[in-house]
Amino acid sequence: MKKITHVLPLLVFCLFALTARSQQVSDGFEKQYFPPAGWSTAHVKGAHSWETSVDRPNNGLMSAFINYELIDNGDLGEGDNWLILPRVYSVQSGDKLNFSLAAQFKELLSGSYYENLEVRISTTDANISSFTNTLSSISLSNYATTYNNYSLDLSAYNGQNIYIAFRNHQNQGVGMFLDDVGVTSKLSSDVGVTGINLNNDAIIPTGTTMNISVTVKNLGTGSLASGIPVKYSINNGTAVVLSTGVSLTTGATTTVNFTGANAFVPSTPGDYLLKVYTDNTTESNRANDSIYYTIRVRTPKSSFPYFQDFTNTDDWTTSGSAEFQFVDHINNAGIDYNVSNPAGDKNKAALAFTYNSYGENFYLRTPLLNFTSVSKPLLNFYVAAGFFDNTYYDQLQVVVSVDGGVTFDALPLYNKSNITNSKLVTVSPPTGLFYVPNAPSNWRHEIVDLSKYAGLPNVMVAFKVTSGGANNVWIDNVEIVNQVPSLYTSVNVTTAGQTVTGAHNTSVKFNTIVAQDTVRIEGNDATPPNKNNFDINTSNTSPDGSIETPDFVFDRYFTIAYSGNSITRASYDISLDITGLPGLFDANKLYILKRSDQTDAWVALTTTKVGNILKASGLTNFSDFAIGLHGSPVPVTVVSINGHQQNNIIQLKWTTSQEVNIDKYEVQRWDGKDWAALGSVASQKIAMQNQYTFEDNMPLQGMNLYRLRITSEIGSVVYSDIAKVQFESSGNRVYQNVPNPFRNQTVIRLDIAKQALVKVLVYNTAGKQIAVLDNSNRQPGTYLLKWNTGNIPAGTYFYKVIINDEVQTRTMLKIE
Repeated sequence: MKKITHVLPLLVFCLFALTARSQQVSDGFEKQYFPPAGWSTAHVKGAHSWETSVDRPNNGLMSAFINYELIDNGDLGEGDNWLILPRVYSVQSGDKLNFSLAAQFKELLSGSYYENLEVRISTTDANISSFTNTLSSISLSNYATTYNNYSLDLSAYNGQNIYIAFRNHQNQGVGMFLDDVGVTSKLSSDVGVTGINLNNDAIIPTGTTMNISVTVKNLGTGSLASGIPVKYSINNGTAVVLSTGVSLTTGATTTVNFTGANAFVPSTPGDYLLKVYTDNTTESNRANDSIYYTIRVRTPKSSFPYFQDFTNTDDWTTSGSAEFQFVDHINNAGIDYNVSNPAGDKNKAALAFTYNSYGENFYLRTPLLNFTSVSKPLLNFYVAAGFFDNTYYDQLQVVVSVDGGVTFDALPLYNKSNITNSKLVTVSPPTGLFYVPNAPSNWRHEIVDLSKYAGLPNVMVAFKVTSGGANNVWIDNVEIVNQVPSLYTSVNVTTAGQTVTGAHNTSVKFNTIVAQDTVRIEGNDATPPNKNNFDINTSNTSPDGSIETPDFVFDRYFTIAYSGNSITRASYDISLDITGLPGLFDANKLYILKRSDQTDAWVALTTTKVGNILKASGLTNFSDFAIGLHGSPVPVTVVSINGHQQNNIIQLKWTTSQEVNIDKYEVQRWDGKDWAALGSVASQKIAMQNQYTFEDNMPLQGMNLYRLRITSEIGSVVYSDIAKVQFESSGNRVYQNVPNPFRNQTVIRLDIAKQALVKVLVYNTAGKQIAVLDNSNRQPGTYLLKWNTGNIPAGTYFYKVIINDEVQTRTMLKIE
């Protein structure tokens, strides 16, 4: 299998500088934006296109690159891709096309399967169909991976304007690097931008003042006076204009600085296209005037915890000489391999494809992180890694940048390979098969302390993988938290039998260890993320021997990681102290719960209890832990509930104690057949003891019965005692219909003080009677009259209520 090389700009701060000679075309591909200004590409056939690479430049930091086609994997095979130079004006006798070329791999390809680079000429335009003249065809069969320099004579096109194209034509896949392309033909008047001071791969925070320094060079044979306009624009908008302050002899350079009011200050996140260019209108060659650059502006993440499972990569970026991939499966030789994440589900993970790819560097970079209000930032992640054999060693480091990913601190916060004391490798895949994680047990949970960077505004964390040609490194389920320092424990485990104690008297006893390394315990007095997800329990017992599936988790959980786990796992027991858990519950029915992380379901472990200590034994992989049970603790005590009549309403009052995790209180009234909901009051959630009130604006005549339906945050329900409140109306009363406006049905309430003849009539706006809702003798009491409107049209209606000789009229509105 050939190695895969897919490259992005190198993370170094540098001035973009062309390997420039005084000529019309001169490019070493040192700019971040590709293709360079005036150049173009055409993708005809194959899996790849021309791009830039930091993997093997001839000079400077970068080269143009076309990756090999994956014919040996059955994917697309033949390649046909074009890289087209800017127009060359007025070719002179003796002019040359100069360039350097190297093969990606040194291989002898049998039969007619060979690679070549064709150099073609067009005298009309840059359409690939116009490149009918072949200047040279260079075969890469058995070609050296070191650069060869070429100089091709252009004299046949003396006096003409021409276009030059490099056509990559592949039949089986070698790939090539192209660098230092130049055409020696030069004009008397020719000036252009050859460099800017921006970094290749920086992420810029919103609000950053960006001072832009531009290098301008005289590329022609004649001298240039000062005052040449130099401009920059953002997203092709209005240009900011300065000019050169000195005259330039042939080959001379000067710098123009856009600072102060002329600097660029991005106020919103996004990708901005920066164009920097000279605007000398008297010259004919404008192709080398410009440099394009993509400015990546992001708003730093400031809300923690922050979680990423790579379903959506958000503002994450990749860089290095090879690129992380985000995949949920890999197809190899027609076989599809699904990725199993730490929860055991098929889901995307980040892959550094190190298999047979020796020497590559992969960077997987978080978004910018604002730690100004964070006292103890911690990085949680899962890693899975295979190995080819004992001679191939991949390396994983966690490194940090405070300048947007331009540079990373030299001292990594985490550093593992297969030759460190604690091994990077987590599984032993079959020899010769590239590794894809296929079970939760393939993954190891890691916690890295980022406290060194607490209080800083623009932090970027990167997973750096250096390939030793081993068998792939996978990263998944990354979380960055703001840990309470007093609830965090980090202890080095040196011997079997050692016990480590953390927050809330949590303890981990190691029965066996793989290697001396650190166990880290995060305690959390909070609601666990995704707390209400449980696996069915059919065998594991609680302390009283019962077998139940928990459906409630207390607001206290722990995240534990042990870096010493490798192919062999440590064995340990965990103990959790239930002292101080809120609510009333049967402690003998509690379970210790375990899950890989917040994407996983809670699993009930067989749990024993001594005093207030719960214990689960014989565990291996580390993860999240909590305490749960089936049902829920009684979350509140209603100390009292009562009510009284105020004029024509009833006001209810109730007082609570031990109020924990309550969602709402629904007020219900007995209607003679069932309990009907009148409305609800949200829990105050601010104290163990609270007072509440509720008004019944339409109480029934006589005795009213009320109760509270109390719902907890997990959906469990309890009911209060019943409150009885007598209501006596002071006289006849007609209420506004409810609801109003209404669609198909509404209700009119009447309070009758003494026996009376009652009529309720409905009229339209023309005064026509359209319904009779009541015409009868009524005893004292409360009556609810329902009107089902049927097919009458929407509009305004009136209802007239006649109680003996007393008449009252109300207006109501029907809507569509």
